[in-house]
Amino acid sequence: MLRQVDSNGSKLKKIKVQNKNKERVPFVVYADFECILEDCADNQNLNTHNVQKHTAFSVAYYLKCSEASHQSCNLNYQDSHVIPVVFHNLSVYDGHIILKHLAKSFEGNISLLHINKEKYISFTKHNITRSFCNSEEEFRFLTRKGIFPKLAYQHVSDDDYIHATNVWQKFNIQNLGQYSDLYLTTDVLLLADIFQSFKENCLKTYQLEPLHYYTSPELAFDAMLRITKQYLELLTDIDMVFFVDGFIPIIIPRIEIVIKFIVIILKFHQSSWLKQYIDLNTYLRTIAINDFENNFYKLMNNSVYGKCLENVRHHKDVKLVTKFEGWYGARALIVQPNIQSLTIFDEDIAIIEMK
Repeated sequence: MLRQVDSNGSKLKKIKVQNKNKERVPFVVYADFECILEDCADNQNLNTHNVQKHTAFSVAYYLKCSEASHQSCNLNYQDSHVIPVVFHNLSVYDGHIILKHLAKSFEGNISLLHINKEKYISFTKHNITRSFCNSEEEFRFLTRKGIFPKLAYQHVSDDDYIHATNVWQKFNIQNLGQYSDLYLTTDVLLLADIFQSFKENCLKTYQLEPLHYYTSPELAFDAMLRITKQYLELLTDIDMVFFVDGFIPIIIPRIEIVIKFIVIILKFHQSSWLKQYIDLNTYLRTIAINDFENNFYKLMNNSVYGKCLENVRHHKDVKLVTKFEGWYGARALIVQPNIQSLTIFDEDIAIIEMK
């Protein structure tokens, strides 16, 4: 989300916020699905014995359009070429099911933003809930998280059972499928409500559209640059890069020491350029009305510190491949010297981790 710019035509490189990150995205999709557990077929000959598998049986999504999606004003939003999909619980098992079908159903490569080989942040190929309710009582039922119907002999609390019974009666539920659909629809609408509120908060506070970002640290770094109006100078001198990269702070006790010689000195100007951003988030924490806002503004400060200390040399690249031959196939990757590991994801899908 950052862009390098030349300073007055010189070789000095700086970074700034991209203007397109301030624009609202024309569309956003909020989605979720539910699974049932099915017994696996006999696989005694396999080294790993599978007992049950997750099978998706229902899906719900909500498409939210901004004013930019309408013909009268969409000419001002030509920079946005991606429709973001905010998915509930995508980073864990749910993402695997979608990824398998996405990889096989559409031509083209898939880019992963990964935590590790099993978990992914993303992959690339106004009060909404109330508007779907006929009364305040229905809204009150739906905004309380219900219990999902699991086909197993598991005990639920009396309170949860009474709540589920009231929902069943209020919405005239006839079978388990209708209850599951209501549960799933409520999940999606609550997700949409919460994220839309989060969006408006970010646009009001930082003048940035959070749907242009994948993580809070990424959003925080751009918010910091926007609030402080700073261009951060990038190190272009290789000797200075090595000096800073290898610097280890040493705490010296209060004793008399004698400096006999100096190898190298790094001189720089120090200022409180982050103060405006830190003070803003600190103030917002004092007027926060819930735990989320309190924790979020704390994270927006702490993330900038962590992002500045991030060692990108520790990053790894995880690639998803659906073919063996070809320029982007598995063969071309596994012969590379920086290959770390390979995992067979499905019958014709592999995850390859590169250093």
